[in-house]
Amino acid sequence: MKEKGVPPKIVDIVKAIYDQSTCNVLHKNLVSEPIPVLNGVKQGYILSPVLFKVTLDYVMSKVSINYADIMSASPLHTSNANNAGENRKRNRRSGLKD
Repeated sequence: MKEKGVPPKIVDIVKAIYDQSTCNVLHKNLVSEPIPVLNGVKQGYILSPVLFKVTLDYVMSKVSINYADIMSASPLHTSNANNAGENRKRNRRSGLKD
């Protein structure tokens, strides 16, 4: 959230909401002792979809950066249409299909 420019006070409020979260299990009219919730978002909580999206955006941005780095280092990577055309010509000469 901080990377997205959310003010520190708001980040602290959200952390406080999630700090020491617990849940209980109801089975045959018996309720369990509180069970700590260590990850995930609160079901039905109004901010849950927003928190999920912010987290997913962060993860996907890291994946995209790493994927771009990997692809740019790959000898099979073509950066533009000219390279793609040259690769097709080279493949045809060597008997490979596109």
